[in-house]
Amino acid sequence: MSKRDLFVENLKRKLDGWNAELDRLEAKADAIDAQSRERYRTTVQEVKEQVQQLENKYLVLKNSTADAWQDLKSGFELAWQDFEAGAKAALKKVTGNKY
Repeated sequence: MSKRDLFVENLKRKLDGWNAELDRLEAKADAIDAQSRERYRTTVQEVKEQVQQLENKYLVLKNSTADAWQDLKSGFELAWQDFEAGAKAALKKVTGNKY
């Protein structure tokens, strides 16, 4: 398997992990007091939208030519780092858990 294929496979695994975690958090929303529920759901939805944007970038990267993927990879890595730092901080605020 090429470096590109390994990178793409690893990204897919990470995106799937975030989607599973967000689905789990969404399911827990009903157990939260009404006052906190709206903020909780809004935060989870915002993170889901960010994951969707990354999934779109992932598809571009996955379908890129061998020549273009290296440039796209660098941009994706930066976007992923920004996403993950922001998502972890936002979810920690509403759940109290470290991500």
